[in-house]
Amino acid sequence: MIENNFYLNWSFWNLLILLITLIILIWYTIETHRIANQSIETNLRPIILRSGIIESWVSIKFKKIKKIINGSPIPFLVSKNIATSITGFIVINNYKYTLLFGCQISSNGITTSYRKTWGWIKPDNYIYAVFDEKSGIKTTKQNQIIINYKDIEGNNYHTIENKNWDQKSFRGKLS
Repeated sequence: MIENNFYLNWSFWNLLILLITLIILIWYTIETHRIANQSIETNLRPIILRSGIIESWVSIKFKKIKKIINGSPIPFLVSKNIATSITGFIVINNYKYTLLFGCQISSNGITTSYRKTWGWIKPDNYIYAVFDEKSGIKTTKQNQIIINYKDIEGNNYHTIENKNWDQKSFRGKLS
């Protein structure tokens, strides 16, 4: 009887240890999978940040007359990986403007074209944005710049620069 009880206790403890081991292995597998996915996203993720210094929101002024710009376009640096499907907007003094992107701006302000959506750009290159001051739409949003873009696998990202010039990049798309 005592021997039988010993084997029952021994079997119970073995089963309990095996169950705890199984739970730990499942947890470890889930965490390893999550970390692997984060590594993949980190390695593929592009980051677009505005480059340079802007003194004030009212100093962001230029006029686009056909293909000639009067003023300085806003430069954005693409960092780390290829960015695709680049779009964006800027809000200045409660008016929202769609950004138009061009890639090669010459010293006299001429570029081949400006587009609402820029197809793709490789890392460590600049893309320049302008907006038509006459196309503003009234909004309640504060001053900000938002750039939406994708990585080469089609995942959405955005960079937002708030009224205090703080820039942050996130996964997902803002409109």
